[in-house]
Amino acid sequence: MTEEALQAWIEKEVPPDMKVEEVAHKLDTMQSHPDIEQLRVWFENFLLDCITMDFIYYSDMKSFQKGNVTQLFLRNTEKLPKERKYFWSIYYFFTGEYEKSLSAMRKSMQKDYIDRMCDLQELAYFYLIPFKNAFPGFWDMILEQLQQSAAEKIVLEHCELIRSYYACNTEMEKLSVLTTFLQTHPDSVIAKELLGTVYGNLKMWKNQIACFESVIEQPLVYSKATWYCSAGWAYGKCKDWKQEECYYRKCLELEWDYPFVNNNLAYGLYQQKRYAEAKEILENCLQQKLDLSCAPNNYVRVLLAMGDSRQALSFIKKGTFSISKALIKRAEKVQNHQPIVLPAESAVKTNSDLQSKALEKAEQFSSERLLEEELTARIESGMPVFGKQLKVYQRKGEYGRQYIIPIGRLDLLCEDAAGNLYIIELKKDSGYDDAYAQTAAYLDWFEKSAAFANRNIYGIICVNHPSQNLLEKVHADARMQIYEYQISYVER
Repeated sequence: MTEEALQAWIEKEVPPDMKVEEVAHKLDTMQSHPDIEQLRVWFENFLLDCITMDFIYYSDMKSFQKGNVTQLFLRNTEKLPKERKYFWSIYYFFTGEYEKSLSAMRKSMQKDYIDRMCDLQELAYFYLIPFKNAFPGFWDMILEQLQQSAAEKIVLEHCELIRSYYACNTEMEKLSVLTTFLQTHPDSVIAKELLGTVYGNLKMWKNQIACFESVIEQPLVYSKATWYCSAGWAYGKCKDWKQEECYYRKCLELEWDYPFVNNNLAYGLYQQKRYAEAKEILENCLQQKLDLSCAPNNYVRVLLAMGDSRQALSFIKKGTFSISKALIKRAEKVQNHQPIVLPAESAVKTNSDLQSKALEKAEQFSSERLLEEELTARIESGMPVFGKQLKVYQRKGEYGRQYIIPIGRLDLLCEDAAGNLYIIELKKDSGYDDAYAQTAAYLDWFEKSAAFANRNIYGIICVNHPSQNLLEKVHADARMQIYEYQISYVER
């Protein structure tokens, strides 16, 4: 059966609304069909995409193995000949038979790469996506087979990256592995996709957005719909409701029922006080049974915001959906004309609040990351820092926190209204003799970079208890300044 004939059969025999269980049953009734193996391979690939796309960790393999679609994949594999080594390798991986998985994959690769070489797209689709955080030794074997097939250097380097990534125990270790790789491979889509996920786990939303927007039109590990959804989520976390809406709508253009995107879009419209639009989307969620763990509550919120407490209470009393006690209480208070006391927002420190604190005790941060978060929060709130009004450097696909250049990773890259750039290096204590050399090297790189030509570039080192040696070096370099930070404890 040619590819055209296969597509024609799918269009005729497998309508878009046909359930996967029905497709499996249909194939079971076609055992005598001359192309049944090809049809099963098509179904195998379809099932594999359904159960492995758009995430990078199998967090609970036992639950995963019990999933309905996973079970269909296993049963379909059992009806394929053993010569289909690739699918059998995945079968053994899912069932925990790791030695058999390794053996089958080794034979599959030896056959596949006799006359050709694996490229990055294949590395992502055939190995990274289905196997993800595979058992120890898996990525060593993949690397060994690719080396024997004379794969290109770039493919081998990415394979080593994936192996190192899954060997990490913390998000900060992954961050270091990926950003180091991007120093020498700045265009790596795979590294940026993995890094975007790490930034999301670390709640570094603007860094995550920069990663997303740098690869969003050419993803290898994730689908476009997932990238649009993730970008929308990150923008929502930054309370940029307009950009959140833009990406959620792009996601829905590709997949109208993408999980929680309809609900999240409606909530963003609610935040923009576009209640009628939010109500319409949420009513569609309820009719289509989408996002039901969140949509009913948001529907009540929107009705109350529109002043329609009677409809809100009527909806609640139907008992069709579970509504939070706080919302029920709020709706009842509105109906009874009782004053509503909203929960207090977390206090927001003003510039004067932060600047007026007396220094009672000098202390140091426990890590550079905490210092970095504190300083970033001050800059993004509009507070002057180091006697300057700065903003974090930001362009589409770029964000100045943990900014990567070929020779290192800057803590912060900022700019002022005149376009001057500032490299800010943060050290939690004075035990860093290389702080000056590191900042000087960064300045030298920027001064030689064509991308930043005609821009004044300065360095700022911020440290607790700087050494006399560091002070002397910085004071001798007109491009740099040094600041000492302290933490304040004030008795009230």
